[in-house]
Amino acid sequence: MTPTLSRWLRTAIKNAGIDTELFKAHSVRGASTRAAVNSNIPLDKVMKMADWSCVSTFQKFYYKPVFKASYGHSVLQ
Repeated sequence: MTPTLSRWLRTAIKNAGIDTELFKAHSVRGASTRAAVNSNIPLDKVMKMADWSCVSTFQKFYYKPVFKASYGHSVLQ
């Protein structure tokens, strides 16, 4: 990522009220691709747009589904 693009992303993240000590410019890559997949955009299209060739890398590092507390609660009951 070029320094200029990184700086723009940091500024946008900060202006959105997001903690820039916790989330960096690279966080946008994971969040945006995860949002795309969650919006039913086909995984092959997301992979192509993100310039990734290995689905397992995406799944291991970027696509970490969030489980709802109500689901976990009902399982534990």
